[in-house]
Amino acid sequence: MSKMSTLNTTALSVGFDYGTSHCAMGTMDRARPDRVKLIPLSTTSPLVASTLFTWDRSLIYRFVAEHMQDADLRRDHTTQFSTFLNRSKRVLTELGIDNNEAFVLFGQEAFDQYAKDPSDGHYLRSPKSFLGSTGLSAQQLLFIEHVVTAMMMRFKSIAEAHCDVAIENVVIGRPINFQGLRGEESNRQAIQVLRQASQRAGFKHVEFLYEPLAAGIDFESRLERDRTVLVVDIGGGTSDCSMIRMGPSRRVNTQRESDFLAHCGQRVGGNDFDIHLSFHRLMPLLGSQSALRTGKPIPMQPFWCAVETNDAGSQLEFYSDHYAQLLQTLQRDSEEPALLARMAKLRDIKGNFQLVAGAEQAKVNLSEKDAFHVDLSFLEPNLSQNIFQHELPMVFASCLSTISQLIDETITQAGCLPDEVYITGGMGQSPLIRSLIRQRLGDVEILSGDYFSSVAAGLTKWANQVF
Repeated sequence: MSKMSTLNTTALSVGFDYGTSHCAMGTMDRARPDRVKLIPLSTTSPLVASTLFTWDRSLIYRFVAEHMQDADLRRDHTTQFSTFLNRSKRVLTELGIDNNEAFVLFGQEAFDQYAKDPSDGHYLRSPKSFLGSTGLSAQQLLFIEHVVTAMMMRFKSIAEAHCDVAIENVVIGRPINFQGLRGEESNRQAIQVLRQASQRAGFKHVEFLYEPLAAGIDFESRLERDRTVLVVDIGGGTSDCSMIRMGPSRRVNTQRESDFLAHCGQRVGGNDFDIHLSFHRLMPLLGSQSALRTGKPIPMQPFWCAVETNDAGSQLEFYSDHYAQLLQTLQRDSEEPALLARMAKLRDIKGNFQLVAGAEQAKVNLSEKDAFHVDLSFLEPNLSQNIFQHELPMVFASCLSTISQLIDETITQAGCLPDEVYITGGMGQSPLIRSLIRQRLGDVEILSGDYFSSVAAGLTKWANQVF
């Protein structure tokens, strides 16, 4: 008997924010049908980190096969990926993992397992960042699709157990532009991966909605009069802006095309801020500012590749044999070989995700604190770095410039200024973002809600309308 047969047969509609940094899923509250109820996807929060860990890639294919609800899809999948599934059996035996133990971990459990020994297994952070990536082979893209499928299966299963009802209908959020260098081609690739993954995961009816529009729909329920609102959504992987006419007279309509005055998106988000902070303030401890004995400047590319954890090409390059040899050469030729030895160790233990996570922790804390101490003892005992709030405007200058251009472009497209600005997305908490908006728009009222759940709430409200 399948797991689904024990659930209530009345299908449920959900909004699903498959985010770069976090995932969230919501449904309309049964007790209060006008309100959204976020489903607890982790034991402590409705939010779950967009991370996955496993000891071997073949185990992800096995996880997908074991959790497929459609018998025909499962049979086809088993035939197509028999090589991976056979390998997964051997891997489980070698690891001593039985059928009752989890062999793919998600969220905080995934990071905790990775942090125990970064060199042991495969850790993926923010797989959404790779969906539109340029230069992926068909096999690599298929692997990313299985990662996304496994995550969707896991979160859907948690939601169904919590709600005691089958979930068939879903509205999934999407940025205006996914990360990728090929424009609309990257967007089509990303949507295709998400659609295929959601169908493999068991969703029968799938719709997509721009994330800033979803955030606007959630915000609209708070308005007591009609307004023109600039929604600024700075997520983990992208920043999106929309100019939207909204309010009491408009929110009851299901056809809203004429209310959406402009949409613009850039492939810069919270992860990029983490990357820049890692490069400028942590990489000097690993030799990025060292001199070579030859008098030539040390190449910057290896240091950028190490911290660009949201770029599949950079990660493939950083872990290539070529880079292993390059780091050996740099260590030999550097006037500070001990620093380059740290860089080589970072690569050897696959510690770059942990380093960038330290920068992310600093970024979050420096929204309220003047200084933060980043612990890097996983590289060397007692190694650490202090980062100060006053350093951030210079470190983040290029990211802030991109967001500024995005706001200007949205206003130009819309042909009007906003009555209000609504900020959402994790990076929206930063005082630097409010300061930037003030510089561009003067004394316009700036409002915010829940930085991490407003998109999920808006997606849920839209799902309730369209299904």
